[in-house]
Amino acid sequence: MAITIKTTKLNKDEQRYQQMYLDSNDYSLFDVYENVSRAKYRAWEHCEAVCKEYEGWDLKVISHNGFQFTAGFEFENPETGAISLYIITKSREFAFEEWFNTVEEVQ
Repeated sequence: MAITIKTTKLNKDEQRYQQMYLDSNDYSLFDVYENVSRAKYRAWEHCEAVCKEYEGWDLKVISHNGFQFTAGFEFENPETGAISLYIITKSREFAFEEWFNTVEEVQ
């Protein structure tokens, strides 16, 4: 996947995702769901594959409801060496350097 680097400050959504990631201790779907549907399990497998592709760590469920979840993991940006946060939602995937003001959009 190609990463486009933007040089803007973190917006409120990105700050919210960052805080949810920091607050989460849910490292598995089974930490948040009693019963995991096949669709959710396949989505989690996708998250694991992306995490592995980026040589990431600490994959977590950072938000969830009965129908969907949001996941995030840390990785080292290969272009800058900065520790970054990759977010996967039902409709979008994006990453940003979590402690700085640089934002990356995954296309």
